[in-house]
Amino acid sequence: MMINKALKKLIKEKVTISVGEPWDFTSDAGQNILKGTVSLVSNENETEWLKCDVSPFASEKYRITSVVAVNRYAKQSFELLLKGEKITANFLYEPNGRELDSTQISTVLQKQAGMKFLVGSIQVTPI
Repeated sequence: MMINKALKKLIKEKVTISVGEPWDFTSDAGQNILKGTVSLVSNENETEWLKCDVSPFASEKYRITSVVAVNRYAKQSFELLLKGEKITANFLYEPNGRELDSTQISTVLQKQAGMKFLVGSIQVTPI
């Protein structure tokens, strides 16, 4: 499979994630916020997603350091991030803190099960 060429430009971009749900969310970056870097993107011809390595947060007894952003609205594209826009998304994560590769992410998205998620928005961090 070929990596999504349009989204490939987002790899290594710094991002800010504003978390709306749960309302009492906290990470090492602060209240209701994650700071991170895009590390992987979806392949062509599959649901768009971005894997972001983020400021750590706790889930039960585990420390989570990455999330997978998936659009909340089908007609939005993560390409809009390159234009400075903010995108509403779900941020999936493995509740046991396990890191996922692109094949595992694609499998999880097809099954739509086994992961927890945060709700919020993502934006490329302005310089």
